Amino acid sequence: MKIDENTILTGSDDGFLRGVSIYPNSILSVLGTHADDVKESFPIEKLAISRCKNFAASISHDMGIKFYDISKFVRKREGMKEITMEGFKEEIEEIQEKEISKEEESKEEAKTAEMEIEEEPKRKKKSKKGKKEGEKQEKEEMHQQKMKDFWGNL
Repeated sequence: MKIDENTILTGSDDGFLRGVSIYPNSILSVLGTHADDVKESFPIEKLAISRCKNFAASISHDMGIKFYDISKFVRKREGMKEITMEGFKEEIEEIQEKEISKEEESKEEAKTAEMEIEEEPKRKKKSKKGKKEGEKQEKEEMHQQKMKDFWGNL
């Protein structure tokens, strides 16, 4: 029977009621036995849990019904959410959001780089005198662009 997303109750042929963790897979506790004497125990056939999850009941081959108080076990498991996948749910979502934002940033950077490449003036072969003038003009344009960027960001 399911207690929560990570814990179940099991009844077995040895007559024991156990609390079992699914992740990590382990027996957490023996919550009770169906018979008072272990030598006379019968297999547990059915289990039921109350709606409030404070009590469990089992039916055995001896036609007996046994009730168990499992409230301490349930409360202890509720306090241990960090070992369940639910405890990691928020962290997983944060990591996924960060990766999505990184992808979006890299796409934006690629677009910006493409735009800068397209804006670059095509250079023509010039004479030495024309080359120097072109370099001066290019430096002046770069300076003006930097000033625009600087003052535009304020």
